[in-house]
Amino acid sequence: MRPELRAAARVAAAFVVGIAAGAALRPGQAQVLPYAYLFLYLVVGTAGAYVGLSWRKVAAAGRRIIVVGLALTAAAVAADLAVGALVGVALGLPLGESMAAAAGSGWYSFTGPFLSTISPLMGVVGFVGNQLREDLTLAAFPALRSFIGEGSIVMGGATTMDTTLGVITRYGGPEEGLEGLVQGVALTLLIPALLPALVRL
Repeated sequence: MRPELRAAARVAAAFVVGIAAGAALRPGQAQVLPYAYLFLYLVVGTAGAYVGLSWRKVAAAGRRIIVVGLALTAAAVAADLAVGALVGVALGLPLGESMAAAAGSGWYSFTGPFLSTISPLMGVVGFVGNQLREDLTLAAFPALRSFIGEGSIVMGGATTMDTTLGVITRYGGPEEGLEGLVQGVALTLLIPALLPALVRL
């Protein structure tokens, strides 16, 4: 089995185990929330350390790569917000929460737990939707890249700094890999501030 498929299988298995444990134990929200917040702090802290280590590589890559990477970041955020709003209206979901789920930009390990502190339903939507985004990027990037070029990096969202960076570099080359790294780093810095702002809408 390919490494990315093994990783996806591990995440799916953990998700199923979590659902089974929740259904069997039925803990109250007050019992779960402290652990959800602790997990969020650990995720954000780890991501911050990764960004700190990666930023030197990005800064050394050159102005054009940084400018293109930031343009891709803006495109990713705009598309996420537009799709989140459309889906929210179409399905009758709370608009701010629907936009926040989409704006997770593939970062399921943050988006799912964060939204679960507001609504269990939206926590599942945020987790599954963003996990699927990562999986679809791994599966579809090579084909999409051949049609629309470097703009296809946007589909990876925040995952382009880690899990999908390999496939982007392999099929787009090292320069596009660095553009993806810029996009992923920028979104990872932005998402923890953007999602709380969106759910307040």
